[in-house]
Amino acid sequence: MRNKLGFQTPNVPFDISTMMRTKPDYCVVMQYDSGDNMIGKILEANPNMYFCFRWYTKNTTKQSPQVIADQAGGWVQGILDTHNIPIGNFCVSDLNEPQIQAEYDDGGTYDDEAYYRHIGNWEYEAISALKSAHPDWLACGLNLSPGHSEDQADAGFIAFELPEIRKAVSVADILGAHCYWKDAGAAKGLDDAEAPWYFQRFKKYHTFFPDKPILITEANGGSILDLPTHELRLQAAVELRQAIDIVNRYPYVLGCCFFIWYSPGHPQMYSDETIQIFEGIELPKYQKYVVEITMPDPVPLDYPSAIWKGSPNYDLRTPLVQVDTIVIHSAEGTLSGMDAWFANSTS
Repeated sequence: MRNKLGFQTPNVPFDISTMMRTKPDYCVVMQYDSGDNMIGKILEANPNMYFCFRWYTKNTTKQSPQVIADQAGGWVQGILDTHNIPIGNFCVSDLNEPQIQAEYDDGGTYDDEAYYRHIGNWEYEAISALKSAHPDWLACGLNLSPGHSEDQADAGFIAFELPEIRKAVSVADILGAHCYWKDAGAAKGLDDAEAPWYFQRFKKYHTFFPDKPILITEANGGSILDLPTHELRLQAAVELRQAIDIVNRYPYVLGCCFFIWYSPGHPQMYSDETIQIFEGIELPKYQKYVVEITMPDPVPLDYPSAIWKGSPNYDLRTPLVQVDTIVIHSAEGTLSGMDAWFANSTS
């Protein structure tokens, strides 16, 4: 099992040894970031690092899907040839935040149905082209994001009902998502009433695509640079640790990669105190969030005429599953109707 802590490499040289003290197992790399043997240094510190190689360009969906797939594929192949990264330790993402205005240079508003249909068709062709050329590679699709301003509505939730978006996600192996919260130092939208629309929006994505693992390819981190005091920066680092605590509750979330969270130009961002918040994160610490399910032995019946009937759906559960809600359901109607309901795997 991997530590779900990850980071996105900054587009400037940075102190890898300091970053690796946090023991990350995931790393998002954009094509701007792969100089100065950065990937080699990361692999020296963690030979089992899982990379998400992200081809990041402006106006992506105005370009040919085949051209983008070829560019991304050529870049990644060069990295694999240089560093001998095994299949299974990386995925490739080729689309730059399609749901935000930053995708385009002309300043338009792109939240209408026709735009999302275009995204779906474009991404389907791009992922299909990438996987046709490299069938052993895993594709991380869409990098869903509500906007660089976190109070923007997430129009993408509407788009999930579109067949074009669903078709695009169907050919991706991993669903990429950007999950930010707001007001660094105050943790609004991290684990509160606003969280479903901010950091924990990955749970909404999961309801639409329950069979897709999710990789959070961006989350808070860079905003720490803007905080004026050490106390606020320290609190923001605590929030990042809390975010890892949260994603550890959900088996379908592969990892959470904080956005450009270390830079030598801002040594106050991670002092020894803030780095220590992350040091020693190990998955076994968080097993309290995972419930192991075992079938209990039938207990003696409390009245002679009762008949024990176990639900066949019990065995359909995964061996390890996150349980965060318990529902007490009262039964009404006929006994045969109740039996049928419990035996129905879609109910």
